[in-house]
Amino acid sequence: MLSSIGNLYEAWLENQNSQFEEEQFLEPIIKRYCYWHGGTNDKVDIKGKTFNAAYEIYIYAFFLGLYAGKRRPLVGYKRNFSMEMKRWGNVNLQLFPNRRNYSQIQKYVFSALIAKTDIDLLALDRGDLLVGDAVSMLMKTLSEYANGGFYLMKEKMEMIPDYFDGQQSFLSFISKYTQPK
Repeated sequence: MLSSIGNLYEAWLENQNSQFEEEQFLEPIIKRYCYWHGGTNDKVDIKGKTFNAAYEIYIYAFFLGLYAGKRRPLVGYKRNFSMEMKRWGNVNLQLFPNRRNYSQIQKYVFSALIAKTDIDLLALDRGDLLVGDAVSMLMKTLSEYANGGFYLMKEKMEMIPDYFDGQQSFLSFISKYTQPK
């Protein structure tokens, strides 16, 4: 089974279908707090952004949704980041010296997706389930938990519009969901 899981992980890293609800989240959250289509560079602090690349807030939204137990199907017009999972945080360091390698985060995300997605790993190992189909299932789970996280942020911003403008606000917000009950 290890080779099947390894193949699944490698295929997942090649996938670029991480989706979000564009109308709900592109302007009010993603562009507000990220350097959209700019990658990671020194301009982020100048522009007053909390996150560098947009996928960073997507990762945040995923873990927020995951820890809060908020998995929400996407509705309306969906947009994807058009960037393979393997490239999240992995860019030419000579061009982007501030970029950090996200290989450990990628493994955490993948592990969480395996735990939260109903994939028959034995069927995958036997070849009864195609790797591509399993990757699609993982990406659906990723997008739905990120969507849940985005909705939690949106709800907070409806109550307190500038809530996430504080220095520790993103950390404080997710912390209440990661604490033991």
